[in-house]
Amino acid sequence: MAHILYLGDQFATSGHRANAIKRLGHTVDLRDPYKEFGKMLSSWRGALHFRTGYTFLQSRMAKWLESIIKETSGRLDVIWVDSGELFGPECVMLLRKAKCPVILYNVDDPTGKRDGNRFNSLIKAIPDYDLIALVRKETAEECKALGGKRVMR
Repeated sequence: MAHILYLGDQFATSGHRANAIKRLGHTVDLRDPYKEFGKMLSSWRGALHFRTGYTFLQSRMAKWLESIIKETSGRLDVIWVDSGELFGPECVMLLRKAKCPVILYNVDDPTGKRDGNRFNSLIKAIPDYDLIALVRKETAEECKALGGKRVMR
């Protein structure tokens, strides 16, 4: 069974997915960036970060991820990023230092227009993921056009 670093919201459907993976027998190390950066993602600051695609959070997010990678060094088989809106290219490149596949799973429409700039950091990081799993055919096609290596629906 695999040792998976799971980066996602522990209280939303992301947490349900992490628990389902555990029930399959895998070891899941769930880290919640929404909990870790809760104060920065709430109130007016959260609205600012949402509107700027989390650009101003990238250096803090990278430091947090770097400490996780150091802590879990050599033990990981897969890194699962749920949503990915908080992680830009620098963050994903840090995750790649774990020398295991880095997977993005996103149920939203990151390439659509509805959420404005919310997914700007994620879109820039698309070429850096080993696998991107999405739920919409159109989004999968757009991620391929943005440089996604392996994209599946």
